[in-house]
Amino acid sequence: MKKELERIAAQQRLQLSEEEAGKFAPQLEEITKAFSELDRVDTSNTKPSFHPIEIETIFREDEAQTPSKPTENHQRKEKGYLKGPRILK
Repeated sequence: MKKELERIAAQQRLQLSEEEAGKFAPQLEEITKAFSELDRVDTSNTKPSFHPIEIETIFREDEAQTPSKPTENHQRKEKGYLKGPRILK
């Protein structure tokens, strides 16, 4: 397991001291044992899934709409143009 830890540390560009390697080696061994237990589970009758719950889109469908004219809802308009406040005297 120590060689496996050294290989992983080298791939991740980690420089582990002997003390750290001694600490992490049993932890890595425990993790690999847990995954090996999962490998023994019979999944031949199980349908593969990528998400635990069904994903649904929450957005509405896009619908083409005719654009409104900017002057339709504006209170101050004159001859088809928007009329703003006077800024020059």
